[in-house]
Amino acid sequence: MKTQFTLTPLDLEKWLHNLIIFLIPVITLYLIQVIATLSTHGHIIHINDLIPSEVTVGGMILYIFNGVLDILRKFQIPTNVT
Repeated sequence: MKTQFTLTPLDLEKWLHNLIIFLIPVITLYLIQVIATLSTHGHIIHINDLIPSEVTVGGMILYIFNGVLDILRKFQIPTNVT
């Protein structure tokens, strides 16, 4: 007998909505990092300025972890498994 996890279309929609909401702080953190780097007095702009800092990378990792935990909570095991 094989147990199958299911995800309703409503749960999938909620998960995608949550991913967008969770992404807002990560984007804000990245933009603040870039603005702080570029606004330093006498700074010469380089492409390396766009590389995320360790704090921003940590925020991205937490974003991924949170998204995975959110979808795992939304999985349901069918009650009528035969």
